[in-house]
Amino acid sequence: MNGHFLRIHSLHGELKRSLKRKNLGVTVSTEQLVFQQPYVNYYIMLRDIVSIVPYRNDKTGTYRFVNRNHSQCEITSGGFDSNDRYTFYVKRAVIHNVSGLKEIGPVRFVMPVHREMLQDIARYSQLNAFP
Repeated sequence: MNGHFLRIHSLHGELKRSLKRKNLGVTVSTEQLVFQQPYVNYYIMLRDIVSIVPYRNDKTGTYRFVNRNHSQCEITSGGFDSNDRYTFYVKRAVIHNVSGLKEIGPVRFVMPVHREMLQDIARYSQLNAFP
């Protein structure tokens, strides 16, 4: 695990699952989803998730955070050891970095998420799954 992860700032709900690898962490509670990478956390309330769809790309082992707010664009890439990548569309999220907390949105996250964690997210966000 990377020692440069920031501590999770006030997780809402009951912790259900947390997974951390070298450069990426994913935490799920009954009310919130947190994506972590060194020096930055992305907090998403489950009620703010609009949709989650499978992501297909020729590049393997990468993830991207994309935020387009006015003329600004934020893209972060890195690797993770999961083949299951999903695009999360959310109304809003909160970025926590060394400068503090900032609300962004709407935003799209492309993330590798293990199937068990995805099932927890679906269960607690009350999203409907379509095969």
